[in-house]
Amino acid sequence: MRSILYRFIRLLLVTCNLLLVTVYVYGTEQNDPNKLEKFLDGLDSFQAAFEQTLLGEDGEALEKSVGVVYIKRPGRFHWHYYEPYSQYLISDGKNLWVYDEDLEQVTIRDIAGSMKDTPAAILGGEVDIDEHYVVIDEEDEGDIDWLELTPRDIESQYETLRLGFQENLLAAMILFDSLGQETRISFLHSQRNPELKRSLFRFEPPENVDVIDDR
Repeated sequence: MRSILYRFIRLLLVTCNLLLVTVYVYGTEQNDPNKLEKFLDGLDSFQAAFEQTLLGEDGEALEKSVGVVYIKRPGRFHWHYYEPYSQYLISDGKNLWVYDEDLEQVTIRDIAGSMKDTPAAILGGEVDIDEHYVVIDEEDEGDIDWLELTPRDIESQYETLRLGFQENLLAAMILFDSLGQETRISFLHSQRNPELKRSLFRFEPPENVDVIDDR
């Protein structure tokens, strides 16, 4: 089941970096701001608890997890999974630390290398989002406003990403991958622009853990 969680993580890294950077370029030629632009306008930091579920092709829940996320623009994030395994994903914008607490193992990666061939390649807003995605402003569902992004690259690891907004806060993400599986993330107790400690985005490996430096 841990392999399923690692699939969660790969998708999560894609969406986290997409949230952090792509809005800078999307909609620059639009007259009206889109939902994502409105959310990111004036956004400096974001904090929320989350519940995450991976669904198989038949709709069966394959894995469920819960945790907390902190995001600091530009490019810094801290995801902590409490269940089913204690795991941290922390980035200072340059390095990525993946800490499996129960395995007593830390992997360090270059964040740009880890994001290769994903939407995070748009870091810094240097690529036109319209060149890489088909963007659809979807109809509202209840009190959630949805935006859909479909990669133009047929070899992308996911087929479609949906972002849901509620009262100018990110409420949900849904990812449909190339294997026919669906990852749903619900954000709870969201806070916009909270004061976040700088230490959240740095990581010092504890003593007596294996450190794998893949930078």
